[in-house]
Amino acid sequence: MNRSWGYLGYFGAQTLTGDSLGTALFFRRSDLVEITEDSLNHLVVLRPKGKSVSYAFGAAWQEEPDGIRDGRMFQQYCDRVARELSAPIVVRIRNN
Repeated sequence: MNRSWGYLGYFGAQTLTGDSLGTALFFRRSDLVEITEDSLNHLVVLRPKGKSVSYAFGAAWQEEPDGIRDGRMFQQYCDRVARELSAPIVVRIRNN
């Protein structure tokens, strides 16, 4: 399947107590201008369509129920969300 949504995600120790967290930004690939970074930030630059852009955030914490425990699991989560965002919504109305 050709995904129309991509993501930039990070997983690892991101709390004061050392807990692992995953954070991700999901974006339409057609809106992507560039992904860049500096010494403190990771940046996704998007091209607006009209006056807006479409994006979504995702997060996971190792201590939540059935929590994501490592980077591989977080990547699988992000891949699944990107596939779901890329899939068109299908509505079927049945008359009984």
